[in-house]
Amino acid sequence: VGLQPGDVILSFNDTVLREGVSLFSLLMECTSGSNASPHEVFVRVWRGGCVHSIELTHAAAPVN
Repeated sequence: VGLQPGDVILSFNDTVLREGVSLFSLLMECTSGSNASPHEVFVRVWRGGCVHSIELTHAAAPVN
């Protein structure tokens, strides 16, 4: 199903998101260059009163 509106991301690849931890920085660390191939990442989210573990495909944004 992937991420849904209203999901609260709790962790990214086993790194707990808390004050001082930037999701953006974690995403950028996963991408090694603009030609990086897509790869799987794992997030834990709070949704509807429960914690869910989700596997997502992380890929670099296309360059126009």
